[in-house]
Amino acid sequence: MTLAILTALICLAHLLAATCPPYRPLTARQGCQTNSDCQSGKSCCGYRGSYVCVSTDPNTCVHKGKIVEKGKSVLLEDNCSTCECRGYDDFLCLNDGCYWPKLPANDIARCPSYRPLTAKQWCRTNSDCPSGKSCCSYSGSNVCVSTDPNTCIHKGKIVEKGKSVLLEDNCSTCECRGYDDFLCLNDACYWPKLPANDTSRCPQYRPLTARRRCRTESDCPSGKSCCTYFGSKYCVSTDPNTCNYEGAIVKKGQSIVLKDNCSTCNCRGYDDLLCTNDGCIWPKPLPRSCVYKGTARRHGSSFPSVDGCNTCFCSNGHVGCTLMTCFHRRFPLRQTIG
Repeated sequence: MTLAILTALICLAHLLAATCPPYRPLTARQGCQTNSDCQSGKSCCGYRGSYVCVSTDPNTCVHKGKIVEKGKSVLLEDNCSTCECRGYDDFLCLNDGCYWPKLPANDIARCPSYRPLTAKQWCRTNSDCPSGKSCCSYSGSNVCVSTDPNTCIHKGKIVEKGKSVLLEDNCSTCECRGYDDFLCLNDACYWPKLPANDTSRCPQYRPLTARRRCRTESDCPSGKSCCTYFGSKYCVSTDPNTCNYEGAIVKKGQSIVLKDNCSTCNCRGYDDLLCTNDGCIWPKPLPRSCVYKGTARRHGSSFPSVDGCNTCFCSNGHVGCTLMTCFHRRFPLRQTIG
């Protein structure tokens, strides 16, 4: 009997694993809790505590509404990248470098040896860049860079190499290095040190809710102080005993439940909340019952097979049965009358 149960469990494991691939496909992004949350042809699969809808077909993928068989490839819109179907609606894409081709020598000669910080526009060839700029390659990526090694542009005006400009903060100075690239310095005048009486009103740590930047107290609303943390300054509540959540005052040590009806946040003072989530947003799906030959069976129950010999088990909506050979008597036993 032990061998029969072991055989049944092995069969059941194969049956359960048949619907979900061992890895999470890159195209699987829709969250779920049970199979009913997924579209037809998809199952709710778990990967590292998260559940997503995954195609149940191990031999096909879908690209632009068309079926692609496992092992076959498609060409993307860039006419360069090829993607091979791995089944379960998952593609493995390769790019052999034709999308970012190497530039001709005459183009590279016009590019600086470093990538300017102002160079942010992507390109493939020089035709993708505006007049006065060239398509330059840096660490495998191509960007449009000014071809003039002696000037920069600031607010539409030409700045010669070596000269500096003053930014809008009236503190930071930026020196032109050519190729439309600036090297900016800040001598700490933008973020001055606070007076001692201001610093004493600040908590030792930066509250997670403190996101508004400041220079002095006048930059913060009433009830908040300008506090320094690792060289940056933020507006922080000056009340060490309360927090504010959606307009309601929460006392230090008290907890509230967020809108998700799951996450709990504890007030630590200074308008700072420490939140925890015990996993109730993505709970494990409840085990499902089974239907065997028209009869409903509960998860974890066992029952006789229709052959009258083997035993079947219900596990999360799937039925597995032992595979013992059955010997049925052809003739009834004779009764002995004594």
